[in-house]
Amino acid sequence: MNSGKTIFAQLMDVVPKYEFKKIVQRHHGNHRVRKLLGWDQFICICFGQLTFRHSLRDVTTTLNALELTEAGIDLGDQGSRGGSGGMRAHRSGA
Repeated sequence: MNSGKTIFAQLMDVVPKYEFKKIVQRHHGNHRVRKLLGWDQFICICFGQLTFRHSLRDVTTTLNALELTEAGIDLGDQGSRGGSGGMRAHRSGA
């Protein structure tokens, strides 16, 4: 029966979040990270792999359309996913 969670959220419950966070802390994985922490990035990567997405844009578009907040995904703003680091787009011809 449906327990109120998506299949993806049920799959992610198998991964021990506490152990994952201990490993990230031990290796300083969230050092100087502002918005997309290690756990959220892991969830996004798993989602992309399980749904056969081909690009980062494809993953973010799908996640934004589905609003997978019940899976524990906190995406922050659009700039935190593309790895732009707050850089501006280059203007050609300027």
